[in-house]
Amino acid sequence: SKGAAGVFLFMFQEGFHAQYPKWALLDEKREPKAKLAAYADAAAEVHRLEPLLMAAHPMHAVKPVALYWSRIDLSLAEPHESLYGCALDSPFHIYATLRGLGYPVRWITPRQIEAGGLSDVSALVLADCNHIPATAAKGIEAWVKDGGTIIGDRFPGAWDEYARPQATLAGVFGVRLAAGKKKSESNLALQESKQGYGEVTDAAIVQKNYFEKIDEISQQPYATNPVARELGDLMLSGVSLDAVDCFSGTVIGMSHRGIPGLVINDYGKGKALYSSILLGTLYESGGTRYEWDTTHSGLSFGRVLDAFLQHAGVRPSCRISGLAPRVRAKVRVESPLVTPEGNAVIGLTSLNDDVVAPFDLTIELPTKAARARRVFVVTQGSRMLQPVDAVIDGSRLKLRMPSFDTHAAIVILHEFQPVVGLKLRGVERGIAHLATIGLDQAFEVEATIHNPSAGKLAAGELSLAIPAGWLQSDEKINVAPIEPGGQSTCTFKIQSLPMAATKRILPLVARYQSESIKSTPATEMVWWGESSKERAGKN
Repeated sequence: SKGAAGVFLFMFQEGFHAQYPKWALLDEKREPKAKLAAYADAAAEVHRLEPLLMAAHPMHAVKPVALYWSRIDLSLAEPHESLYGCALDSPFHIYATLRGLGYPVRWITPRQIEAGGLSDVSALVLADCNHIPATAAKGIEAWVKDGGTIIGDRFPGAWDEYARPQATLAGVFGVRLAAGKKKSESNLALQESKQGYGEVTDAAIVQKNYFEKIDEISQQPYATNPVARELGDLMLSGVSLDAVDCFSGTVIGMSHRGIPGLVINDYGKGKALYSSILLGTLYESGGTRYEWDTTHSGLSFGRVLDAFLQHAGVRPSCRISGLAPRVRAKVRVESPLVTPEGNAVIGLTSLNDDVVAPFDLTIELPTKAARARRVFVVTQGSRMLQPVDAVIDGSRLKLRMPSFDTHAAIVILHEFQPVVGLKLRGVERGIAHLATIGLDQAFEVEATIHNPSAGKLAAGELSLAIPAGWLQSDEKINVAPIEPGGQSTCTFKIQSLPMAATKRILPLVARYQSESIKSTPATEMVWWGESSKERAGKN
């Protein structure tokens, strides 16, 4: 939301071809496209919450899980060069799985590690990270030994930044290259390919013929490790099984070739999870790529990560109950944006195809945000502030989240200026969830002023500005004094024009003022033109 003011003007250029240019936001009829409507609506909501958003900073109530990233490692160059994560061992699959489990996730670089950045994370994931600078590798080893949690695949840190073998992380994961394989000075080292070019050629072969390298991991029978008991039966498929021996730790998953597949190792005070199959390729059922776009794959990969992290004492930042596991896995809850006064905004996104039903949500709050006076929920493109009966138990916020389709936000207010919520009656929601106003249509705008402060608001007035030519019952309505934490509601009756030329995006703007105190504008963006009922009548 803070970046809305910096959107390139190129994105708003006017183009009149139906398809090209891609970013043109008017069609060949010179009518606005849905993308422009969505931009306009987002900007309106940012404006309403601008004093809150501009003063807020993201805060993690629990330490996030960190994904390691470095351009030094050739095996990591491709997945991070593409926003679509199209390379084989895509860390974005790991990222999406962790987010679906409720864990906050961030990236961490070697320089940040060398500067002591591991103290700010709860766990570290090394996805195909074969080359790790010597100083960073030593920092990782010391951090795990002192109680850190680490997850890795392939041969983590087998080489330093100059491609020299190093054994710094060998003991952390408790595995080494299987007996009979070619070894270097490191216990964890890649085999040279038949062409003799080492890991670069091997990685190229994996990319081209990955379908020939699919293997499976299932549970280790009679394993007594707590994680193994928690998981029970599982079946994972993935690409590029590495032949390793376990010399320390516990095998909780075995490949069908008799190779340790999942290994848990205690290293000093810390814990490590190793996968002999590339983490970014692990799915339940078939090891095909892009399975996250289908319902083919199960949730065993997520169960493995969640069980291990909780075993290691790593906590998620939120928990969702009341939704089916597959639906829950596609809901994202962001870390709060918190102001110095303790106000906060928490964004939610659903990647599900259908509308998400109401569910119970528990969120860990930073200390500053754990003293709310009022809690509201905003769903979709509505300007309506829905008060919810939220309970703050210590650092945990518990509430019943109402149904929403794609996006929503939780607004936590402790000490804030008055805010106005709008509810439109007698209108339908169309493209981009904007209200659709037809010709000569009568409807109502219900405006509610909320006072989320410790002080009483003196008598004031609420004004409503509408498009030119439209009729309204009142331009301003007097509002009685509002007690701390209280609210007051006004209703305006609106009548649109009986004729229209082209489809347009128009605003309805409400604003409250009491003496010198003003609210920010509450702007409901509407589609002005034929309604779907009118179009259906013509057809």
